[in-house]
Amino acid sequence: MEIPPLVASPDEARAAILAFEPELGQSPALAARLAYPRAWLALKTEDGWRYAFALWAGYRGLTAERYLALSPHLDSRRAEAALASWFFPVADSRRTEKHDRRLRALFARAGVKAAPNARVRFLEPLDPAAVRQGDRALVDLLEAVYRSLPAAAQAAFRKRIG
Repeated sequence: MEIPPLVASPDEARAAILAFEPELGQSPALAARLAYPRAWLALKTEDGWRYAFALWAGYRGLTAERYLALSPHLDSRRAEAALASWFFPVADSRRTEKHDRRLRALFARAGVKAAPNARVRFLEPLDPAAVRQGDRALVDLLEAVYRSLPAAAQAAFRKRIG
């Protein structure tokens, strides 16, 4: 099997998240692996919150069968890097607790108990309106500095930031 491409847009990430729970409901083998992922994406829909782990959501077109066959070859760091443009870590402890309860309910529906010492990091969609003006100014400054670098230094910079 060929490794699927990483998601390239927020719509592709959203589609991957929405595909996760139906696939989970049909695959006891996928359910058996729920306690391992540490980065989970939370997506608010009309029906409530939907969840998928970052490794799943970071690749296009996964099914339970395809994920199980390819999981040793998928790279969670690359998947999380692909998602970082559109999702951010939840820093509010109250929101994290709510997500944790909902995720445990998802595990229970799948017949799985979460690992007792699991450290889970939740990611939610980035709200462009929530980005502070200072953040924009910093990004603009970094972009200007990057563009002023020679090509070799730009390549080294890209490599360093992943």
